[in-house]
Amino acid sequence: MSSLKYVKLDDCKPDRLHDIWQHNNDPLDAHRATVKARILLKRYPLGGASFAGRKKQPICALCRTEEETTEHFLVVCEALNEKRKLYFKHYQELAIEAPTLDVAQIVLTPRCAVKDPGRLHSLERASREMIFALHSRRSILLGGDSRYTSTKKP
Repeated sequence: MSSLKYVKLDDCKPDRLHDIWQHNNDPLDAHRATVKARILLKRYPLGGASFAGRKKQPICALCRTEEETTEHFLVVCEALNEKRKLYFKHYQELAIEAPTLDVAQIVLTPRCAVKDPGRLHSLERASREMIFALHSRRSILLGGDSRYTSTKKP
């Protein structure tokens, strides 16, 4: 499945939780992790993805400039820049430190760029929060509403 290109299966072991599910202390953390897991596994309804009950509409409904892929949603879409810039500095710095990795890959799997457990925990939490903030903003811009709202800033 091409949707697994961001999942580092080498790190998955039967007796160990995936980083996404580590340190989920409340229902909002679990909801953030669920949104991130859906994006990671290409089960999130982006415009470029086919999913049950809806025809594929590849152009981003927010900016209408290009196909709404995972990378577009996380890194490019102009309509989400305001939310993204609150979190994005950390990932851009890591992309400079690890030039073989793209920013979307670092956001989705911080473990590929960071080995220090403390920094990894911090980046994973920030990743879940950023993805959830983008998800919430996208939902609102598309005329929906987010059941949860995140007021916490990095």
